[in-house]
Amino acid sequence: MKRWNSTRRGETLFFVIEGVDGAGCGAQRKAVAKKLKLSGLQVMDVKYPYYGSPVGEMIHDFLHGKVKLTPEMQFLLYATNMVEDNERIGDALGDGKVVLADRYLTSSFVYQSLRGFPVGKMLEFAKTFEMHVPRAVFLLDVPPEIAMKRKLAEEGKNELDMNERDVKFMGKVRDRYLEVAKQNLFSRWVTINGTGSIDGISDEIVERIKAMVK
Repeated sequence: MKRWNSTRRGETLFFVIEGVDGAGCGAQRKAVAKKLKLSGLQVMDVKYPYYGSPVGEMIHDFLHGKVKLTPEMQFLLYATNMVEDNERIGDALGDGKVVLADRYLTSSFVYQSLRGFPVGKMLEFAKTFEMHVPRAVFLLDVPPEIAMKRKLAEEGKNELDMNERDVKFMGKVRDRYLEVAKQNLFSRWVTINGTGSIDGISDEIVERIKAMVK
């Protein structure tokens, strides 16, 4: 079990897929998990935010304009949504499983930092609550215009949340993701062209993961 305070955190089998809304994180989580399992690896996959808990319901209400939250409250809700899985992720890693997350605390380094919450405080939270540090974060880099078209095709205009509807904000999100990836903040980041096919992108991620877990 490798967490924030581990000096051997690079050995963890925890991997995260990140990107702007519409980058394809969900599709890649499913495709990569399936291919890793077919290769003989044990895999547990998780998705954030997870709306099936009381905290997740509050996040859903915020994203769909039902409640207003300060950047501090946003961060705490998102982070708590993940801390709820700390033990479950730790148990899976302890059993030698690959854990694959569709977004993680690394999303807050982008979204909540753009809204004014300091990344330094996020890192302090991660250390205090011993959040698991990923072996690598795979950033699916997709222009916001393409990402929005994908979300519209997937969900329809009336179902888009506050982030997905704002193409200008999504452009800032993409720029911030690229900045965070360049810094290798919290983990090693691997930037991947996310405009290709689901199969081609998942093949690339799988090969990179398999090379790391040997």
